[in-house]
Amino acid sequence: MIQKRYLNILLRRKWVIIITLIVTMIAVAISTRMQTPTYYTSSVIRIAVSANGTLSYSDYVQATQLMNTYVEIATSKPILDKLKAQTDLKYLPSIKVTVIPNTELVQISAEGVSPEQITNVANSLAEILISESNELYLGGDKTSQEILEEKLAVSQTDLDLTRASYAKLIIQTPAASAEKVEITRQIFQQKLNQH
Repeated sequence: MIQKRYLNILLRRKWVIIITLIVTMIAVAISTRMQTPTYYTSSVIRIAVSANGTLSYSDYVQATQLMNTYVEIATSKPILDKLKAQTDLKYLPSIKVTVIPNTELVQISAEGVSPEQITNVANSLAEILISESNELYLGGDKTSQEILEEKLAVSQTDLDLTRASYAKLIIQTPAASAEKVEITRQIFQQKLNQH
């Protein structure tokens, strides 16, 4: 009985319902047409964290820290300033950098009104991160051997200076106490062990 009553009310007011529905659809269509479209794009880069393919727990923790470091670097002011200069933009579109869980991948997302612009921004940021990574971890254009040779030369110079200081101490203080000689010998041994 109650259902029949409601149905009668709806049938009597069908024109009000139909007109309301049509006006609502027209308003939605007009507002949708007037909206500026928003585009979304993303680039993905791989951060190699293990050279041999296997990870221990400490490697996993270090890899997680490295990935989070890349996310922070990507959204830092110096990198974003470099991105503005490279893309010739005064204002950057919305940028989001995230680590894809359980992978070695970092996703760089950009959102804006120009598809070409946001694609250029996402790809440029990926290129900047790769070049910064090479600069920070590989020493720019230097090979690994060149980097190691430089570090070895610095270590050798440090060791030579320590040896010279040790020899000078022995010459200056022939009657030095055994304690001073032992301390100097320990310092020398530590330097030797470091290199």
